[in-house]
Amino acid sequence: LVVAAAETLHRLETASRALIHAGRDRIDPAEIALGAAVLDRGATSAQLESVIRTAPAVRPLVVALDVVVRLADRGLAIDNALAQVSGKLVSRASDSQIRSLLPATPPARATDQPAQPTTG
Repeated sequence: LVVAAAETLHRLETASRALIHAGRDRIDPAEIALGAAVLDRGATSAQLESVIRTAPAVRPLVVALDVVVRLADRGLAIDNALAQVSGKLVSRASDSQIRSLLPATPPARATDQPAQPTTG
């Protein structure tokens, strides 16, 4: 349990640093949590920072990062999930357009709540 908590803390700190390095002045705690979840799904901090940089600094990233996590949870390789969402961010897609990357029928374990980092 202690190891899992330490790993989660490390991912949260890494996600926070990635957001700061990418030029974010105002960081939503949900962005940090979802960034940590992206890292938990196998992304590197450099990959996370790269995706963050594709969006304007004032654009909230909660939906974009949540979609990356949900795509990875549905079996899409994290590299592909990051690339798909990054492409949408580059094209200045709306949150609805980014959500459209998700299949219409969610898997049985999905919820309407944003994805959370896993522990352990």
